[in-house]
Amino acid sequence: MTVDRRRATIEQYSDSHDCLGIGGGRELIVTIEDPVPRNWTMAWACLKGPSLDTLQGQFDAMLSTVKWKQ
Repeated sequence: MTVDRRRATIEQYSDSHDCLGIGGGRELIVTIEDPVPRNWTMAWACLKGPSLDTLQGQFDAMLSTVKWKQ
């Protein structure tokens, strides 16, 4: 995936102790590459149902609005 033209990865967990511990049902971790070597930006979300897929769609929509300052 990309976030404003930067390569990114998304990890999805349904068994994360951190997220389950606060009542969530799905954890998302997005890691976005940075032009600076060995540097990155992360976004984390803990989703709580009933519609985890809809919530993940909202998270993806939020990521699509990210714009980096030049």
